[in-house]
Amino acid sequence: MAITLKHVRYLRITHLLVLSFALYLITADDFSQGIALAMISTLFNSIYPPDYGGSTWLSGKPVYPIFLQNSSRLVESLCEIIGIIVMVAALSFLL
Repeated sequence: MAITLKHVRYLRITHLLVLSFALYLITADDFSQGIALAMISTLFNSIYPPDYGGSTWLSGKPVYPIFLQNSSRLVESLCEIIGIIVMVAALSFLL
């Protein structure tokens, strides 16, 4: 099965949601479950194809953006960080 950009986007959305919930658990005084979920979330970095990975910043290869087509990976990472902060704030407000 060929891995398309659509599959990589779904994987990245899942990764961000798991990481957001892990950060929520850490801030909601459930530290042990939050740390375990954060460790599971780091396994997603090894699943990405080499051109789209989250951990290939220092390899020297070009890393392509996943969501924003005409942008750099840095801008996309900043948007993802802002999205994680918003999701954690929403979870802590709603739950």
